[in-house]
Amino acid sequence: MTAAAAPFAASSSGGRAWRGGDAAAIAAVALALLVGANLLTLAGSAYVSEGGTLLEKLHPAAYLAYLAAGLAWFDHAAHGDAADWLWRQRRLTFFLAAMTGCAGFALLFTGTSNLIVLLDNFLPAGCLGIAVAEAGDHARLRLRTLLQAGFAANAALALAEAFAGAHLLPLYLNGQEAAELAADFRPLALYDHPLTGAAATLIGLFLAPAGGWTRWAYLALLTGGLIAFGGRAALLAAALVAAAMLAARLAKSFRRRRLSGWRLLAATGVLGLATAALPLLLAAGIGHRLIAHGVWDASASTRLDEWRILLDFDPSEWLFGAPRPDLLDHLETLRLDRGIGVIENFALLMFATLGLFGFTLFAAGFASLMAWAWRRGPGAPLLVASFLVTISTSNSLGRKSPLLLLFVAAAAVLRRA
Repeated sequence: MTAAAAPFAASSSGGRAWRGGDAAAIAAVALALLVGANLLTLAGSAYVSEGGTLLEKLHPAAYLAYLAAGLAWFDHAAHGDAADWLWRQRRLTFFLAAMTGCAGFALLFTGTSNLIVLLDNFLPAGCLGIAVAEAGDHARLRLRTLLQAGFAANAALALAEAFAGAHLLPLYLNGQEAAELAADFRPLALYDHPLTGAAATLIGLFLAPAGGWTRWAYLALLTGGLIAFGGRAALLAAALVAAAMLAARLAKSFRRRRLSGWRLLAATGVLGLATAALPLLLAAGIGHRLIAHGVWDASASTRLDEWRILLDFDPSEWLFGAPRPDLLDHLETLRLDRGIGVIENFALLMFATLGLFGFTLFAAGFASLMAWAWRRGPGAPLLVASFLVTISTSNSLGRKSPLLLLFVAAAAVLRRA
């Protein structure tokens, strides 16, 4: 076989050689980490506000993700491998086909206003995934390093904002600068929302360096950032994952008869330090909203009451989704009745906008993406499970956000070299 006919020619590191799609994918992730909706609004973009051009309604990272997938396709097509590549990545291929179908379904039945989340959140994430799913060692190492640096930098900014009691960037809601009550202050860092920051930081915990002091410093920094962002579901998921991993490691040592007193002492020490560090962080003003609101409050209750919106749907809306003007009318009714003015569960929002038929396709496609991520490598099942728990408590995927793109990028680099 000649070099021209070998699309997966080995690089010096043992992986497939570097290509143009890898650079575009890495650039997309960099923009997703560094350029949030608040920064775009501050720069004058109508990304999340009324008006503006259609080009402004997609995040810059989305354009690069589309470009990365296009370059990857041309790379495989040039070597006569495009069909085999799409079949090898059939879970991602199905996800992209399903999201495209959902976009067509929404355009046909509910209009263009419900398209943007699919075009800005879901399709770019799938394009990024298929572009880097078979990336070589060099590209995956650079992507992993970028993700680690981005998550760590945002966690450090969150801690700095928490200590200062002020945001680095203004907070915008629907394109308008908003002010928070002191009791509700939460850091944003470079993300668009504190819950986005919490979910992204949770993802970053799965990319900790392999060992040494850098691993523990990285984990400590991201844990502090996670507490500062104040995401209860993300913090709970992180605690459960840590407990599960510690228990699994101790069980493995026990089975191999290597469970010494030193290992038990080390495990006890880690738990003790974590238990002691949490009150210190809270006393320093980090994560005070967690104390103020506790485990369950009015905000958490709304995530149950919001499902009542479906009681106002007529049969057509149940089957095909509600056009945006009708959905806003239903939300106004819910606001007057229950004080709920927004749907925070992304699955409920997608059902409301796509209806039973469209949502069935959406759910199948989303499940295919999660199945792809589940099989990526060590730690992938825990990453998927904790991510699903976290995003189910907010509308982070029901509005424009790069969170799913960051999740896909992290899953892609979990595969061993």
